[in-house]
Amino acid sequence: MEKKTIGKFIAVLRKANGMTQKELADKLLVSDKTVSRWERDENTPDLYLIPVIADIFGITSDELLRGEKDTSKSMKSVESKSTVKSDKQFKFLLHKQYKEYKTKSMVSLLLLALGLIFATISNEVFTSGLLGFLLGLLCIVVVIFFQHLIKEDQLILIDEEEVDYRIEEIRKVNTKITLIELYVIFITLAVFAFLLPLGIYSVAYTGLETGVWFLFGTMYALTALFVSYIVYSFYIKKKLYTREDLYFTQEEIHKDQYSNSIFIKTCKIFGSILMITFAINMGIYNFSLPLFKEYQEFDTYHEFKSYMESLVIEEYFGTKQEVTDEWLRILYEDMSVTIVEDGKGNAVTSYLDDPSVYEEIIFSFDTSEDGLPIRVLSTNALMQAYTMRNTFTLFGWILCGVEVVGAIIYYILNMRKYK
Repeated sequence: MEKKTIGKFIAVLRKANGMTQKELADKLLVSDKTVSRWERDENTPDLYLIPVIADIFGITSDELLRGEKDTSKSMKSVESKSTVKSDKQFKFLLHKQYKEYKTKSMVSLLLLALGLIFATISNEVFTSGLLGFLLGLLCIVVVIFFQHLIKEDQLILIDEEEVDYRIEEIRKVNTKITLIELYVIFITLAVFAFLLPLGIYSVAYTGLETGVWFLFGTMYALTALFVSYIVYSFYIKKKLYTREDLYFTQEEIHKDQYSNSIFIKTCKIFGSILMITFAINMGIYNFSLPLFKEYQEFDTYHEFKSYMESLVIEEYFGTKQEVTDEWLRILYEDMSVTIVEDGKGNAVTSYLDDPSVYEEIIFSFDTSEDGLPIRVLSTNALMQAYTMRNTFTLFGWILCGVEVVGAIIYYILNMRKYK
């Protein structure tokens, strides 16, 4: 007499119900190879699967473990208890599937972190921002493909013959899995935007200055997240809901509609203010520099010559260094001297010429024959002008940040009013 086993009993029940190994595997969230090994008695199902398998074939767990049906007594009360237990096991399976997907998704985030590390090392150590961008981009491409593959593997197939409340539970879990994929993709886009300055602004053999990269990278990343949120809220979410890739209750749909209306209202109020602030700040940055330039004006050539030579002396010897006549003689021998002529071509003065110490010299030959007064913008004065301009624009960017935070607070406060 052939020995009764769980595997052979599963094979008999499966065939009696007209199911393939793949169909049974999909219901149990395992592979068809796993079912095949059960039926060949190479191994047995995990204990937490026993009540689920029994429920699928309408038997008890005891019958499945014995390898035969029990026809000696009424099974009505037993089946009722078995159904309650199998429901718990069913929810446990769904939770296990979702938890596995979240764990695998952490690998994607780890890959993104590695991409950022590789990009930083390449830019800072090997002074190649472009190489860093390409290494980060490679990690991003791997993440996108990996995330899609694990999502397709972890999604739970819906059997339309399943009871309604179980179908609803499956759709809820599939929705969570799909949303995690979207969140990972949005984070991936933000990382790509953060790396983008390395590919755009990198200087050959020197890399990109860390402060510049982080400033522009952060701006690009925040912009990418903002655009992703808008596209998701007003397009992707609706499309996925129509395709039944996402499942929402009526309450969730109403809350989402309310959220979108508040978001639009927030953008209209704070968006216009932010655009005005941004435009003013960009105007200050691009056109205000002349206002901060301090020119030195001279009415005599003697004053002009003394000032120009003082700039050179300060550059070479420092302000606290006592300069001797011998050092001045050496300077005149080693450095170029510029001769200034009046409107008639007569030489009126000469001075030590070092273009590194001044930015601009303006003679007034258009209005006077001797070219006086003379205006000079030193390099130090120009640097101070840049500092003043950047300080003003920094306050502008801080104001933009305050307006963004204000918009977020306004949105949150209005969402709390939802009932």
